[in-house]
Amino acid sequence: MDISKVFIYVVLCITLFTLFLHAWVTKDDIQNLPEDPNERLSTLFYFSTVTISTIGYGDVYPKSVRARMAVTIFIIFSYVASIVGFMTLIKRGIPSA
Repeated sequence: MDISKVFIYVVLCITLFTLFLHAWVTKDDIQNLPEDPNERLSTLFYFSTVTISTIGYGDVYPKSVRARMAVTIFIIFSYVASIVGFMTLIKRGIPSA
């Protein structure tokens, strides 16, 4: 598995999760979510990136049960994808530069 493929995969996952949240959650579901659609998308992209990187600053966070469920599913999916990726690297061997 090439590093560029991993990068594309991570960006794709974050983007898809951002679009899913944008369509599914309301302002009442996530703390500090702006009303403006452009700001909302950038805030959700930031939130998705901070969540997948396990930093979790706490400035934007889920408040409702459905938002927590969506974030939990995203985190579980991210962990499973990471494990599969690492197992693939181990199985195929780490490519030399």
